[in-house]
Formats: sequence, C-alpha cells, structure tokens
Amino acid sequence: MASLTDQEIAILCDVGGGGKVSDAHKHLFAGLIANGFVEVAGDETSAKYKLTAKSLQILSERGAGLNES
Repeated sequence: MASLTDQEIAILCDVGGGGKVSDAHKHLFAGLIANGFVEVAGDETSAKYKLTAKSLQILSERGAGLNES
C-alpha cells in the first residue's frame, strides 16, 4: 500500500471528518485526488469530497479513526 506523510494523513482525516483543506495544503490535496485517495462526493452528501476505499484502508492500517457519528 502507498506510503503517505503525516500531513497527507491529516488531510485525509480532515476530509473524512467533513473539514476543509487549508490553502497551504492544496498542493498535497491535489496529489491525494490524483492518486485516488479522495474523490468528488456527488449528490449523496453535502460534502464536496469524500475518501475512497483506498484511503480508508490506509487510515485503518495507521490507526487513524474518524468520528462518523
């Protein structure tokens, strides 16, 4: 599985929690989209982006839980 930096993991947690990505991290966010970790959410949610199964697997392996309540 792909190796992500701590900053990239933090961005995935932000996206998964419905948060916004800071302007300082936009370049990293673009890379996460290009590499299939984040995708456009579509109409099923009010969020603009969502995590893919690939990113959820990595977060699970890293022990980074998301509050899904």
